[in-house]
Amino acid sequence: DFQNLVVLRPGVERVPGGGFLSISSNGIRPENNNFIFDGTDNNDPYYGTTVINAEGVQGTPGTVLPIDAIQEFNALENPSAEYGWKPGAIVNLGIKSGTNEVHGSAYYFARRSSLDARNFFNPPPAPQKGLSQDQFGASLGGPIRKNKTFIFGNYEGVRGNVSNSNQASVPAAVGLPSAPIPAPGDPDERCLLSGTGNCANSLVNAVRNLSMRPGFTIPAGTCGGAPVTRTASGQLSLNPLSANLIGCGSFTGNGAFPGLYPLNDGTNPSGVKQINTGFPNTNRMDAFIVKVDHHFNDQHALTGRYFFGDSIQKEQDFTVLRPEWGSQSDLRAQVVGANYTWVPSATWVNELKFGYNRFWQKITTVDSSLNPLATYGINTGVTTSENFGMPTIVISGFDQLGGNSGWPLFTIPNETYQFVDNVSYSRGKHTFRFGAEFRFGKTDNLRNRRGKGRIRFLGEATSGLGRDSTPLEDFLAGNPNRGDVFVGSSRRNVSIKSFGWFFQDDWRITPRVTINAGIRYDLNSPIKERNNQLGNF
Repeated sequence: DFQNLVVLRPGVERVPGGGFLSISSNGIRPENNNFIFDGTDNNDPYYGTTVINAEGVQGTPGTVLPIDAIQEFNALENPSAEYGWKPGAIVNLGIKSGTNEVHGSAYYFARRSSLDARNFFNPPPAPQKGLSQDQFGASLGGPIRKNKTFIFGNYEGVRGNVSNSNQASVPAAVGLPSAPIPAPGDPDERCLLSGTGNCANSLVNAVRNLSMRPGFTIPAGTCGGAPVTRTASGQLSLNPLSANLIGCGSFTGNGAFPGLYPLNDGTNPSGVKQINTGFPNTNRMDAFIVKVDHHFNDQHALTGRYFFGDSIQKEQDFTVLRPEWGSQSDLRAQVVGANYTWVPSATWVNELKFGYNRFWQKITTVDSSLNPLATYGINTGVTTSENFGMPTIVISGFDQLGGNSGWPLFTIPNETYQFVDNVSYSRGKHTFRFGAEFRFGKTDNLRNRRGKGRIRFLGEATSGLGRDSTPLEDFLAGNPNRGDVFVGSSRRNVSIKSFGWFFQDDWRITPRVTINAGIRYDLNSPIKERNNQLGNF
């Protein structure tokens, strides 16, 4: 990751390990750094960070600029007036060009769990969890037409599979010893109706205790070996939807008891509701860059470059109970640039530049293509496909059912267009530079937080138990404390136009004294939403 090089500059630091918005220059906000790619813009107009090497799910770069393609790297903290828009560091990348000679390279790096120490959280006698990391690529540069036209290209790929080791909290699928009498102020986990067990942490104990509430006298089956009853009016002691989710209902898609929950036999030394789990993070990334230089003559030259990166990351960004509830980033980044240089005389240089960048990303849960009704038997009322997948079900004291409720997050896409014309003129001890720039940035995004819906069981919502109900009993009885779901559409298409001009004079008074003086003016127009669906208070 080329961004790790910024720490070579005093005053510029990066959060160890990198990640989102991780670079700061002398305490300035990370969004205020200016990333330049071979002379043209490399800034995302929405996130304010680099397009190349932008992050995926947890901060892992979603694309990678091959290190072999970098000719020059520098970070400026007190830039000249030529650089504007942001007050932070200028992170400038220069890309290699082809020459009259053919040069190339090839490389391959690999990591394997067989050569690594065992993870502390993956102790024996459990099998060692796997790790494989492959990074490979090649570069080639040379002439298309000697002394006139040159080309350079570099490809890099990454294939990763890194296991996670962690503990999760889930209800036990077996009966547990009776809970003790609680201390004053502590919740009561005893099963007062059945007389035995732990109704806060055992599915079996809680189902049995619920079946003995007043009025629930008619046998209606079993769940996990515990009885299920109903009232004379037909109300079941175990809610039918909850029964489906733990594998005891009529919907068979969630598997046998304990259904969507991983099996917990209650014997983990860390506690009766703890299990050892973890699913691998996988990463498939491919990126390449091509640069072409053409010299018409001593006065005219043209350079063009194109970067393309594409990846799919599947990562466990918090403790999930099933692999399909992990998070997935589908990302594509593209950067295009062209520079035309005209040297009419020994004292005048004119450079015309065009830049375009595009960042496209969808962050979802892995099961985002699955209708929750058909897949899990849950009718959430959600009909739009972007909000498909398992809704979030929170039972206080346990890890949730479902994935990250912050998704879906679509950036489809962010784009920036840049036009620049700079002129340099040397006269005596002065070097004058002046120019103008126009930018047009836009974002088309969707942020449906809680789009799948969320329901929470916090306890004290079910009566007839001789004490306040536990969150687990509320879940099994179907009595939530609260629920919320995103309604409407968060999709917005926002754009901004920006203009800037500058004048710079580098006056070399003596061989040891130079004054750099300049002025710059930047104007950012008010942001606009295409359908006027944007307000500010």
